[in-house]
Amino acid sequence: MMNHYFKEIFPGDWRKLEFVEPNSIVREHILKDPSALFFGGPDWRNVSSDLARISPTHREHFVLCLFMAVITDQCLHAHFPAVFPAWQSATRFPKFGWSGFGIHNENPLKIISAAEASGQLDIGHAQALIPAFIELFKAQIDAFFQSRDLNIRPVDFFRAVVADDAFAQTSGTLLPQIKAALDDSVTHDAQPQ
Repeated sequence: MMNHYFKEIFPGDWRKLEFVEPNSIVREHILKDPSALFFGGPDWRNVSSDLARISPTHREHFVLCLFMAVITDQCLHAHFPAVFPAWQSATRFPKFGWSGFGIHNENPLKIISAAEASGQLDIGHAQALIPAFIELFKAQIDAFFQSRDLNIRPVDFFRAVVADDAFAQTSGTLLPQIKAALDDSVTHDAQPQ
């Protein structure tokens, strides 16, 4: 179900978010992307209105897939800058944050924590989806790296994700479980086969 949602429904769902277009200087000179958009703002202040646009039967799937897209975008930008242009041109995914006189990227973990705090998620359902989410995340990263013939091992990408300072503070119910599942996955994948 997670894979089906990501491939068939998520592309339409994320387009339902409230987007803000940055000014032309940010678009053309900083991001070098004339189609750049932002969503969320500080602390994903419009989480409730954004999630209200998503069918209640898909919200948990949506939040996990949104988290996957944003954390991938930010991890590649921060830790694998040589690969980031290939990702950006392939996805054109909006940036999580806001712009003013510059770019303000929001911590991707706030996608999970803000959604959980909004009261619009069935936490038990989201918890049950975590194993399928981790498998989807691993499969998507592996497929992307292979299709672009990128010289990065998926395990190195996931090591960067879990070691990033952004993951240092995990609060709530879902974030510790997601981090633990990613940690377990990295440990397992790093083992000699």
